[in-house]
Amino acid sequence: MKALKKLLATTLKLVIFVGLVGGGYYAYQQYAAEINEEELGELPTVVAEVRDITVSVSATGILQAVKIVEIKSKASGEILEMPVEMGDYLQAGDLIAQIDTRILDQELKQVEADYESAEIRRQISRRQFGRAESLRAQDLISENDLETSKQNFANVEAQFIRAEASLELARERLEDTTVTAPISGTVIAKTVEQGQIIASSTNNVSGGTVLIQMADLSELEIRTLVDEIDIGRVKAGLLVDSTVEAFADLSFEGVVMKIEPQAVVQQSVTTFPVLSRIDNSRGLLRLGMNADVSIIIHQRSNVLTVANEAVRSPEDAREVIRLLGLDAPIAGPRPAALASMEIPARSTSPAGQRRNDLVAADGNNGKGTSGTADNGPTGNGADSTTANRADGSSGTSRGADAARPQPRDETWGTDGSRREPAVVFVLDADGQFHAREIITGVRDWETSEVLGGLEEGEELVLLPSTSLLRAQQSMRDRFARRNTVVPTVGR
Repeated sequence: MKALKKLLATTLKLVIFVGLVGGGYYAYQQYAAEINEEELGELPTVVAEVRDITVSVSATGILQAVKIVEIKSKASGEILEMPVEMGDYLQAGDLIAQIDTRILDQELKQVEADYESAEIRRQISRRQFGRAESLRAQDLISENDLETSKQNFANVEAQFIRAEASLELARERLEDTTVTAPISGTVIAKTVEQGQIIASSTNNVSGGTVLIQMADLSELEIRTLVDEIDIGRVKAGLLVDSTVEAFADLSFEGVVMKIEPQAVVQQSVTTFPVLSRIDNSRGLLRLGMNADVSIIIHQRSNVLTVANEAVRSPEDAREVIRLLGLDAPIAGPRPAALASMEIPARSTSPAGQRRNDLVAADGNNGKGTSGTADNGPTGNGADSTTANRADGSSGTSRGADAARPQPRDETWGTDGSRREPAVVFVLDADGQFHAREIITGVRDWETSEVLGGLEEGEELVLLPSTSLLRAQQSMRDRFARRNTVVPTVGR
């Protein structure tokens, strides 16, 4: 009897244990289903669309003249006439100022009289020397008398040359009293007025008096400070778009001229000065205006793009697939989409070879380079290193191998932009989504260029980040552990 009661008690406890375990498992399944429904029920989507994409580096600067010319007068004296004012446009040769010429007129008259006297003495001395040579030929004068006549003629000739030079200098000094514009440009500064006495720029140790400053405003210069993080992508010859507050709806085009070698450090921030030339043929820009400058690194028109939130690196995509429990593997790019995409070989120029060597060195060291704002997939764990083939060589695969890019391979475009593999989650007609590998090109802060693997109009799913998925998985695990009951089975 006691054995039967003990057997019934043990059986009852086993039934209770199995019921608790089954109930806990059922509750966990219901909770997990609710969590999954809440997580993946209403996922946002985006559509692959054709649009323009521009990658640029932004900076600010002040408009300044490319070259400023200071106009001074070689002559000193009172300004009798000065018809120019600030802002006037002058052609080369236009009158700027007329200096008083009374003293120089008198000096010119004296020099002209000296020149005429020296010319007459020269003529007389030449005839006397000629007669001396004739008499010496007839042996009527001595050799000493001939040499004396020759010396007198040489002295008179020297006096004539000095008088002639003095006359030329006097005429030039008189011409210097009329100051004209050496170039065509705009008067940007005026420091003297009519009636003021000025000093000569050639006879004064202070350098003379500046009359005006001129500059050609058809082309202006902007000196911007670019952060050292972005300076590696900036080079001479890149296009520049600039805007000013006075004409907010207008864009002024230009080009990068040079990058100064010396850095500027302000408040522990290192920047490099970049000089750009801006076209001002319309004459709207003024010196000293603050300008917002966009240095265009890459520019694409009418290309297929997707939102950066939809693009993931292959490593990050595999983690998402694992956390979500998806069964479908990552599909490669569609051959039809890749057939029209040409992946250029690596550059063989000296500069391109140096760049390729650096990329290969990164690949050999096993260190990835995170994508910058102009290329590469987004998401955690993005890698952009170069893969090596089995034969030890590196580069782009040919033929059938090009249908699917290597997971860790990148190639360079003709404009220096990188082309990298990435993964997106495509939503099909049945409402199911699956991972697909694509080829990405340049990207800005919002969108990425798609070079292959997608078609226009395809819908992409925006899945949660891996950090959020990990946190939700951890919460489910904790809940499962709390609801696991292990009762003690008595004897």
